[in-house]
Amino acid sequence: MNKKYIIPVVIFSILLLLPFGVQAVADLRGEKRFQPFDIFKDVVYTPIVREKKVAAAADSLDVKWRAAREAIAAGAEVADALEPVVSALSDLEAAVLSVNTYAELDTSEARYKSLKLADTLISKLEDEPESFPQADSCIKALVAGCKTLRRVDEPLFACF
Repeated sequence: MNKKYIIPVVIFSILLLLPFGVQAVADLRGEKRFQPFDIFKDVVYTPIVREKKVAAAADSLDVKWRAAREAIAAGAEVADALEPVVSALSDLEAAVLSVNTYAELDTSEARYKSLKLADTLISKLEDEPESFPQADSCIKALVAGCKTLRRVDEPLFACF
């Protein structure tokens, strides 16, 4: 490179990076987070944490569903037995649909219909106990599907 071009290139580089540097300093001094760093967090850290949250929520749903089945079989009130299951299902839905800092998945997509169907079947169980086998198979398929979920674009298992 010719020596006479070094100074204009350095000045141009400084001018190019100056707005980013000023914004970085202002954000780091303030209380809000520095948003350009979110891309690294969302690409590397968030998928790992999301996978762990989905697996933990699926395990929690499985445990609470088994406990609710035993309680219902023992003669407990259906609404009281299903309350922890509804809570665990909403936690699982939140974990599955939360992708990163700025985005959530579209719940109207067909691959997430098993979440909606499970919620519908659980709420229907109180009035229609004969739908128990369908709800049981749906929740078991949902838990199995969430435990094997590795990427955002993988579908959850269907409940049918």
